[in-house]
Amino acid sequence: MGPGPVSPESAVFNYYNNNSGDGQAGPGRLPPDPFGPQRFNMPLPARNDDFAGGNERNIDTRPDARGIGPRLDTSYTFFREAEVGYYGSEHQHVMAGALSFLPIQTPCWVVGTRLGAAFNGNTGVADDLLGATTDLFWGTRFGHTYFKVGYFCDWTSDFRKQGVESSILTKLGPLGNVTFDGAFGFGEGQDIFNSQVPLLNLNRRTEIARQDFQVRVGKFLSPYFQTGLSGGWANFATVENEFSGGLFANWFIGRTTISADLTGGTSGLRGYLVMGFNWGGGANIDSHPIDPYFDNPIDTTSWVTRATRRDITMKLRESDTGVGPPQIVPVILK
Repeated sequence: MGPGPVSPESAVFNYYNNNSGDGQAGPGRLPPDPFGPQRFNMPLPARNDDFAGGNERNIDTRPDARGIGPRLDTSYTFFREAEVGYYGSEHQHVMAGALSFLPIQTPCWVVGTRLGAAFNGNTGVADDLLGATTDLFWGTRFGHTYFKVGYFCDWTSDFRKQGVESSILTKLGPLGNVTFDGAFGFGEGQDIFNSQVPLLNLNRRTEIARQDFQVRVGKFLSPYFQTGLSGGWANFATVENEFSGGLFANWFIGRTTISADLTGGTSGLRGYLVMGFNWGGGANIDSHPIDPYFDNPIDTTSWVTRATRRDITMKLRESDTGVGPPQIVPVILK
């Protein structure tokens, strides 16, 4: 009787090594395999139904696999979001409503716009005014870093504020995910003079901030909550410049996004509260392709397809620096 059956591993090992010894394979034999021992320690393909995305060969078939990145054009229709918000301070109270659209969508970049109307209640600084707010932005991703850059303009019949906005979502080593949002605006419009005490030749000047810069740095503590530090500074031609600092937060609850910001400083107590309602695939984070590069499963598609969150208020300030009308000089007739 011949020898009994051998294990498949032994048979393959002997098959690879049964040669003449000079590195040349004989008839019907294979050459030596220097990686043979390592190959025997590799797992064999097998059925796996234990995780989402697995197939019968244990290969990840998710479209957002690590190194590829999610598509940006699979979640939202043309209409992106409707929002209403209140922007308040001791000087002004602004209420606004806006709609966001995504007219151009590709797998790696999108173009969006935000159009809205606002009521500027200026609490005595100037007359109450009706105005508008607009944003035009381009969002994209480079690997697993997401960018937004855009132009914005807020205006009324008397004043305007326009500038550039930019946002970044990326991962920085042990800090994990980090977000940056900046809006850098420049005020325009002629100063308004209101005569307060004509007999004393005093006029009240109302002016807009020549530069109004806002910066917010934060991170996602969970897939549904983002928070961080908020800061701003405003430069005026006549009155003293103002600085402020505080906190901001964004909550994502189903189709609803709630954004809040509260700061204090030389500009006084100010902030905003905005609520947005998403269309399309924005029902919740589970309906979007998720980037597995981040520790928390962040909805990067929702983030990059929305205009930079910012304070749309045009900062107006008063001062007793106006020049009144010339005094009437009596003429003495001789």
